[in-house]
Amino acid sequence: MGLVIVSLSRLVTDKLIIRVNKPQHDSNDEQEYSSSQDAQIVLASFGISEEVINSHVELLVQMGVNERLTFSPMDVPQDDLRKRGFRLQSPAPLSS
Repeated sequence: MGLVIVSLSRLVTDKLIIRVNKPQHDSNDEQEYSSSQDAQIVLASFGISEEVINSHVELLVQMGVNERLTFSPMDVPQDDLRKRGFRLQSPAPLSS
C-alpha cells in the first residue's frame, strides 16, 4: 500500500482526468476518461464513497475547465493502481 493523493478535473472536451500523485516518491500519473461514469468506477475502486464522488463531479460542472478537485489522501495498493493504468514509481530498494 502507499499513500496517494487523487484529484479530478474536467477538460474543455468534457472528458474527465484522474490524477494520482505519490508525494513521498515524487511520482504522478493521469488517465483520461470519456465519460463521467467510467471515471466514477475508477474512483470507487480506490475506496472513495459514491457520495463523495458525486459531490466532486457536481462541483466540477460548476467550476471552470482544468480546475482540479482533490480527494483526501488515501492508501491504495500499487496493484490496484496498475490495474487501472496508473504507472507510479515505487520506492528504490534499500541497498545493503
